[in-house]
Amino acid sequence: MGVPGLWTALERLAERRSFTEFITSDALNRARNGMRPPVIGVDASSLNEWLQAPGEAEAELACLNRSGYIDYVFTPDCDAFLFGAKKVIRSPQLEENRDIVQFYDADALRQHEPQALSPTGLRFVAVLSGGDYCMEGLQGCGLVTAVTLAKYTDLPSKLDAVVDGVGPTMSEWRQQLCYELANNPQLRYKQKLLASRVPDTFPDAEVIQLYRNPKIACAPSLLPDLAIKYPDSGELARLGCQLLQWRWVRISELLQSSVWPGHCMRQIIQEKAAGMVVPPGYSIRTAGLGLQAMRFVCKYDRHHKQPGSSASFQYCGLEMWISAVQTDALSAYIKEMNCDADSGAATRISALLWLPASILNFACPDAIRLYKVEHPQEFPGSNSNSASSSSRKKNLQATEAQNVIDLTVDDVPICYSVTEEPGKPPTIDISDD
Repeated sequence: MGVPGLWTALERLAERRSFTEFITSDALNRARNGMRPPVIGVDASSLNEWLQAPGEAEAELACLNRSGYIDYVFTPDCDAFLFGAKKVIRSPQLEENRDIVQFYDADALRQHEPQALSPTGLRFVAVLSGGDYCMEGLQGCGLVTAVTLAKYTDLPSKLDAVVDGVGPTMSEWRQQLCYELANNPQLRYKQKLLASRVPDTFPDAEVIQLYRNPKIACAPSLLPDLAIKYPDSGELARLGCQLLQWRWVRISELLQSSVWPGHCMRQIIQEKAAGMVVPPGYSIRTAGLGLQAMRFVCKYDRHHKQPGSSASFQYCGLEMWISAVQTDALSAYIKEMNCDADSGAATRISALLWLPASILNFACPDAIRLYKVEHPQEFPGSNSNSASSSSRKKNLQATEAQNVIDLTVDDVPICYSVTEEPGKPPTIDISDD
């Protein structure tokens, strides 16, 4: 896709990082500064918010990126640079680790090479060496030759001027191209034979126009609302049944491992930014997957099994009430499959979700602090080793937790408490007030 060999030429200028760690850090920085979460544009029409591009998807995404509507373009196609994208994430290339991606900043590329790596220079490279709109380009001209001429001549800017009708004629531009191919001292090998074979029909003005003015629908009235939304667990369960014939156990595993953690992270960041404060030990089952649904931190990912996990980017296992999101998924499953789910999995009211520790440190630092107080042996040298036994008992009442849950049925509150002790099933006491 795009200009053959261009990704390889740009690789040395890429920033290679864990996608999860990078986006998490960016989201936290934005939250601390009162900004919206990062928005990534992806060439995939199956996403929750999508826009049908009338032409090249990369052209549409580049336009949205330049306008600030999206913050990153996630793509396997290097044409995004030609269309003027500012920040590009190349889709994963390592089969053994799909979390490692390459990040590109157009401003950094231009600082390295102002002419050849500008949109004008890259369009010139595509015209000569070939691209999506004309795969063969100038037959016999490779990427290295095209990049060298883009770097050391004014042919790219003059080509734009020709198309705009404010510069030399196309014939005059072609004569200069032939001269540079045959004589430019920066070329590793002089291309005299290629210069003698440049056809009078080269380049195709229509191809140049397609790169310069691609067909796009980047209009405010057509763009979806980017207000924060949460995954629809019911719809995902329905699709799992319809398209994949998954049973409830498989659907539940997917939601717990790949859907609910993202939902939880997004909700608790939003609630924290809005100023919500939840006292330690207080949790309810009817609050989605936000701060009020948090029960307690129960473990750390010491073996770095989570995406992007490392000594500097750790994960916490967070026990969460899941009834608010599981009910929709379970109802959709039962309706779609016309059968009940496995009774054991269906009746679970809480689940372990793995979240980056940096997210919890931002949204609910007490949860991390109290875990460290309860498990000083895991954090040698920390101040938690000297914590008093009374402080340790505050780990969200982990040894004897009372989680008061307020529900309503016909506007009549039903209150009950869940008492938990290590190694024993929870007991539930229902009261009228």
